[in-house]
Amino acid sequence: MMCCALFHGLGLLKVLLCLGLSSVTLGSRVLFAGGVGSAFPGSPNNASFNVIDVFDSVTLQLIRSTNALSETRGYMGATVANNKAYFAGGLVKNASEAVYPSDAIDVVDSNGNLLKTLRLSVPRMYCPLLLSLLFHIFRP
Repeated sequence: MMCCALFHGLGLLKVLLCLGLSSVTLGSRVLFAGGVGSAFPGSPNNASFNVIDVFDSVTLQLIRSTNALSETRGYMGATVANNKAYFAGGLVKNASEAVYPSDAIDVVDSNGNLLKTLRLSVPRMYCPLLLSLLFHIFRP
């Protein structure tokens, strides 16, 4: 993995846990939402984000939306339907550093505007199989 080579001294688990950005393509735009940045230089330690960034592939401009996700979280499921982006679930960290799954579904337009927030029937997160296995093996 290139990420592991770039951050050799951080350890595989810490590098994998700093992922969590979700993205979708909506027309000519790419929406990037949430994520965590604990292991990367320049990121606040153990930070999670509620930021929605919009990349316009026609103008090649990156725009930070004035709106934000309803919760600060990473590891969300993301999809597109009816010209809207849906960012669902994910991991939330509260002020006491406890981590728990979210039940939020944020509905976002192509400009990064938060249109509404719905709720999943059960709180959960999107986690690729490899990350899930490593988390259970190397749990702190």
